[in-house]
Amino acid sequence: MRHFVAVVAASAFAGSALAGFSGGVSSFTSLNDFYKIGPSIGKWPSGWVSYVVSEGFSGFSNSNSVTKLQGGAGWSQWVLTASQGTMSVESGVAIANEVGAGLSFDLGPALGSSGSGLHGFGGDFGFRDANGKRVAGTVELTLSTGDALVHEISPMNSFAGFWSLDAGVTITGMTLRPLGTAGENYRATVDNLYFGFAGVPAPGALALLGMAGAAASGKRRR
Repeated sequence: MRHFVAVVAASAFAGSALAGFSGGVSSFTSLNDFYKIGPSIGKWPSGWVSYVVSEGFSGFSNSNSVTKLQGGAGWSQWVLTASQGTMSVESGVAIANEVGAGLSFDLGPALGSSGSGLHGFGGDFGFRDANGKRVAGTVELTLSTGDALVHEISPMNSFAGFWSLDAGVTITGMTLRPLGTAGENYRATVDNLYFGFAGVPAPGALALLGMAGAAASGKRRR
């Protein structure tokens, strides 16, 4: 059974640990702060290192009806599905087709490492009404402990990122849910994704992650 902690607004970089989780979970509305915290935590076991890499949907062909999207390149494997109906991919953005439908990520463990999975996850998550105007929504983060954290996304800031500060607690999933009723015609969208990995990389993993990070550095956020 999952336990929930509601967070109305993401906290700032300093003092952003949330109560109710072993070791704490930090939430961010700033991508720069999300990038900074992984290497600076200083709580990983001896020999562990941390990375942040990004991935998007620009490599997927435009489509009006998709039941599943998946990706990952050595640090994590992810699968994205809609809570009901299908998704569309438009110019590198994944969109739920059904009004009021949520989008859910299943996040697999990091490959080729002694770490048990992702410690950081974030992205450009959005919710739009029938006229394309940004509206508020929520993200529900699930952890390997079975706990869940609910965070509200403001229409003014679509980025939401999280770090688990406990080496033994990883992020296993995230669900985007529109606020309000389905009749309000909200649609969930996902653009850029950011993955925080902490662990001991297998031979070759550093080069792989370095290449992924270099490729992502030239990608502009939407």
